[in-house]
Amino acid sequence: MIEHGRPVLLRRRHAEKAATHGPSPDAGGVVTRTVHDKNGKSIGEAIVNPTLIVEVLSDTTERYDRDGKFEAYKKLPSFDEYVLVSQGERRVEVRTRQGQEWTTQVGEAGQTVRIRGREFAVSAVYE
Repeated sequence: MIEHGRPVLLRRRHAEKAATHGPSPDAGGVVTRTVHDKNGKSIGEAIVNPTLIVEVLSDTTERYDRDGKFEAYKKLPSFDEYVLVSQGERRVEVRTRQGQEWTTQVGEAGQTVRIRGREFAVSAVYE
């Protein structure tokens, strides 16, 4: 995907590779860049400037995803869209930063939600 003329990588976290420091999203839209050591040698790719973060809600993580993780993510200047996908029902919540404020859009089965400026059918998320 290309956003604002820059490549965007969709990253999905696997449970066995979960980060040990700080919250870790289920998926996100991010820009990567090559990281170099002090001698200029490439040491791999790093995720920088996350813009979109997706969380799949479960009974055990829903409260933390909605509150704790969201508060931590909001501190990232580039982060401007948070998508919460329910496992218990066909429901997608999209939180979008508009200036200093956040708006919330909720879509259920048969409805659409706007993510990154595009309409998505909630039912399609579950197919």
